Amino acid sequence: MSAYPVLAILAFMVLGPMMALLTVTGVSVIESESLSFWKSAYLRRVLIFSFWQAFLSTALSVSLAIIVARAFARYGCFPFRNLILKLFGLPLVIPAVVAVFGLVSVFGTGGWIPLGRDLYGLNGILLAHIFFNLPLAVRLLLPAWKSIPEQHWKLGQQLGMNSWQQWKYLEWPTLRENLPGVGVLVFMLCLTSFAVVLTLGGGPKSTTLEVAIYQSLRFDFEPAQAAVLAALQLSLCATVALISFRLQKLPEVEITSTALQCPVDTNTLKLNAVILLAAVVYVAMPMIAMLFEAFTGPVRQVLSNPALWRSAALSLSIGMIAATLSILAAWLILRSASDLYYIKRKHKAAYLEMAGSIVYVVPPLVIGTGLFVLIAPRFNVFDWAIPIVILINAMTGLPFAIRALGPAMRQNKMRYQRLCESLNLDGWNRFKTVDWPLLRKPLGLAMALVTALAMGDLGVIALFGTPETTTLPLLLYQQLGAYLMSEAAVTAVFLLGFCLLVFWLLEGIIGGRENV
Repeated sequence: MSAYPVLAILAFMVLGPMMALLTVTGVSVIESESLSFWKSAYLRRVLIFSFWQAFLSTALSVSLAIIVARAFARYGCFPFRNLILKLFGLPLVIPAVVAVFGLVSVFGTGGWIPLGRDLYGLNGILLAHIFFNLPLAVRLLLPAWKSIPEQHWKLGQQLGMNSWQQWKYLEWPTLRENLPGVGVLVFMLCLTSFAVVLTLGGGPKSTTLEVAIYQSLRFDFEPAQAAVLAALQLSLCATVALISFRLQKLPEVEITSTALQCPVDTNTLKLNAVILLAAVVYVAMPMIAMLFEAFTGPVRQVLSNPALWRSAALSLSIGMIAATLSILAAWLILRSASDLYYIKRKHKAAYLEMAGSIVYVVPPLVIGTGLFVLIAPRFNVFDWAIPIVILINAMTGLPFAIRALGPAMRQNKMRYQRLCESLNLDGWNRFKTVDWPLLRKPLGLAMALVTALAMGDLGVIALFGTPETTTLPLLLYQQLGAYLMSEAAVTAVFLLGFCLLVFWLLEGIIGGRENV
């Protein structure tokens, strides 16, 4: 089986909902002038706030990330360096609603740094987006310093360059090549943020397009308005994605733990230490506060609640099935792409892999809205909640699976194809003898990552979920909405621990003993 049937199914899953949205959007604009973008104050307000919060979040996250990444790169003897880099990887796996609860524990009423009502609205959204995107941007920018040749530092030392001159002539020229791609990526993540804005938005004044789509379907029961919002969100994301493809030059996320061999004076070392400590405290505080509240909360009561375990079982099932579908689709796409690479048709192979990452252009909530509009007139959409959630999460995880498996599959094809042909080794025998030992580790990482992401997803299940299909993130959101903060603390830690445990087990079991 080649990649093309998979891409056909993927196209159907995207184009079907899109056609439904465009049909409803066209009819609604004709029949109701109040839904016309240029005449609706509500739509203008939502659009402006969506862009404003994404711009501010990106500017703050990337600016702070530059400062932190520079301190990381230039301070080689900072204690627990490897541990801190692992800590900065946690926000990439932690469910958004769990991180939000941790931030509420720190900055909410009665928290360590109480902001009270000021936490809800733009302030809270910015704090949460910095928590998620600062570590990501640091991990993406840090390799830029590693790419500076060591002889450049030695030459700078011989010329007597100070810290500012090193930045101007050595660091900034390298960094600015990667900065646009990182900035556009973070902007896209903030523009399509759902769980953060839903829980910390605090009201209509702080509503983004994603949250407005959810409110239109679940509370206002206006599919036409949701379709207009979804079509607008789709056009914005497509525009940002096109800009991203033109500007994107991202380094590999994998980071070495060694630091630069560059001259640093004592005062600069002290400043770097303060910067790194501040970053570590900011990232670690929500998790520590959440753990503290959980261990002092009604642990036995929450853990003895059957609803918690039903939600956990459902979350695990959704995550495992979605990850399996993602891995299967990624494997078929990458196998065809590797064949094209092997016969020197690299551009076609790149387009094939890019087609598998269509979810970067079409946000999952937009696909969910299109499916809602498409299915609702014919069936009870909530009866199809679980299959829809699984399929959308599988599509969401597909780009991660392609990124994790792609390099290894291409390398495997280029190195061993001729050997396998000469030995007449194909099918199961080739997979068992050649493919599995080489692809086991990235396969384990892909399976673990997609499962954890699907288990922690709130966006799609919030749109389609019912009391009978409540996952752990939805249960936590319901507890937060009912101000059951003590119960929510225990549920948040349980969800975090559950996701991390599943991640480590899958990565260790599938990826091999060295990952355990």
